[in-house]
Amino acid sequence: MKVIGITGGIASGKSVVTKILQKRFNYIVIDADQLARQAVESGSPGLRSIVETFGERCLNKEGALTAACWEKSLPGMKRRVKSSMP
Repeated sequence: MKVIGITGGIASGKSVVTKILQKRFNYIVIDADQLARQAVESGSPGLRSIVETFGERCLNKEGALTAACWEKSLPGMKRRVKSSMP
């Protein structure tokens, strides 16, 4: 089995290539962006974990994760992970 990773910047054609691989060659596609969104959708264990760690300030009024809070929290999270490593 071959595994192909497709990376690139915004509007670089990743979606186009993915659709071609699916339609012409019947490749199975795993979309990491989609999986990441599902992991933090409202009511999910992932979102509950984020709220437990960073507080409800990371939620908008609909109870969904706010990108701005998440982006601000990442540097602190990296520092905590690094400091807990031997």
